[in-house]
Amino acid sequence: MIRVENLKKSFDGKNVLHDISFTVEEGEVVCVIGASGSGKSTMLRCLNYLEQKDSGTIEISGSVIEGRRAETELRQKVGMVFQHFHLFPHKTVLENVIEAPVHVLGRKKDEAVAEAMVLLEKVGMKEKADDYPASLSGGQQQRAAIARALAMKPDVMLFDEPTSALDPELVGEVLETMKQLAAEGMTMMIVTHEMNFAREVSDRMMLLHEGRIVEDRPSKELFSSPREEATKAFLRRVLGSTAAE
Repeated sequence: MIRVENLKKSFDGKNVLHDISFTVEEGEVVCVIGASGSGKSTMLRCLNYLEQKDSGTIEISGSVIEGRRAETELRQKVGMVFQHFHLFPHKTVLENVIEAPVHVLGRKKDEAVAEAMVLLEKVGMKEKADDYPASLSGGQQQRAAIARALAMKPDVMLFDEPTSALDPELVGEVLETMKQLAAEGMTMMIVTHEMNFAREVSDRMMLLHEGRIVEDRPSKELFSSPREEATKAFLRRVLGSTAAE
C-alpha cells in the first residue's frame, strides 16, 4: 500500500531524512516512534505531499507521487489527522465532514450527509453533528477530524501525534477510535508517543533516530528485545529506567 525508497529531505541545508526506505502492506498498522526532532513528522508530511521531498520515490496504492496532478490524486488516497484539529470554526461538525466530499469529489450533498452521519456514529460524534467546534472538547474535535479524513474514503490513514495536544483525560477516547479503525483493517501509519497504545495496536514499530530508521520490527519484538542502542535508550526514557535492559 505504501512504498518509499531512498527518501531524503533537508531544511536550510540540514539533512532531516537520510535515505529512508520502507513498505507498508494493505491493512497493516505501523507506529513510528522516536525522540523529538528525529524526523517522524517530516516523513509523514512527505508521504502526504505537505512537504516536498528532495529526492527518492513515494508510491501510494500503486501510484508514484510526482507533480501537481499526482498530488491531487494523493489527496483522495491518503487521509491525515494532525496534532491540532484544523476544523473550520464557522462550520458545524457535519459541515466540516461533508466539505471535501462535496467540493473536491463532487458528491451530491444528500449522499455526503448520509455517509457523514455514518462516520460520525462510528467515531461517537453523531449527537454532535450540528454543534460548532468551539463548543466541543479537544477529544471530540479530534474525533470529528478523524471522521472528516475518513469521508474521503482513503486507502491509507496517517496520524501525526493525534493525542499530543489533548488533556490526559481525553486521550483515551481518540485512541479507542483509532483501535476500532485498526480492527476494521484500515492501513495506518501513526506517529505517537503513546507506547502502550503502540504496543497493543501496531503490527510493526519503526524507530527513527537522527533522520534514519534504526529499527523496523514487529512491535512485540522491538519492545522485548531491541537491537540498537538508540532504541534501548529511547525505551528507557519513555518506559522507565529498567526498560529494554
